[in-house]
Amino acid sequence: MNELSGILMAICFVVCYVPQIVKILKTKSVASISVGMYSIAALGNLFGIFYSLNNEEMLWLLVDSIICLILISIILFLQQKYK
Repeated sequence: MNELSGILMAICFVVCYVPQIVKILKTKSVASISVGMYSIAALGNLFGIFYSLNNEEMLWLLVDSIICLILISIILFLQQKYK
């Protein structure tokens, strides 16, 4: 059950960035984007990558952190493009 909870957590964290990316691409507006929030989230995911590299039992955390970091990078790229 613990492993399932971790996997479900990872899925939720990955999926939560997708609506923001879709909204930015549709509206071409980034007026309400908090660069600070996404920067801190990116830093947290970097720490998640480092932590999971040292813990072989947390492959799901490694995959989650990498995908989230990619999605956050897309949001920050779009923020720079459309500001």
